[in-house]
Amino acid sequence: MLNNKVVTMDESGEMAGFAEFLAGIFAKYADDVKLEDLPDPDAFLTQKEIKKQYRVYIREVQKLLNEKDNNSIEYTFA
Repeated sequence: MLNNKVVTMDESGEMAGFAEFLAGIFAKYADDVKLEDLPDPDAFLTQKEIKKQYRVYIREVQKLLNEKDNNSIEYTFA
């Protein structure tokens, strides 16, 4: 799912000069930086969320295993 976000600026605003400067820098160095080769941010964020959920799952499994070990009955024969 892609979100298209649009930013509009008033040309007479004080940020217009800064925006033009940034646009010039991006245009000048876009080929050198190779923006096309950067990883997909959606895939990165999805992978990060999967890792986070996996850690939560493992913690819960460890809790259950520890509870099971604590509730077990130990038999000793003399």
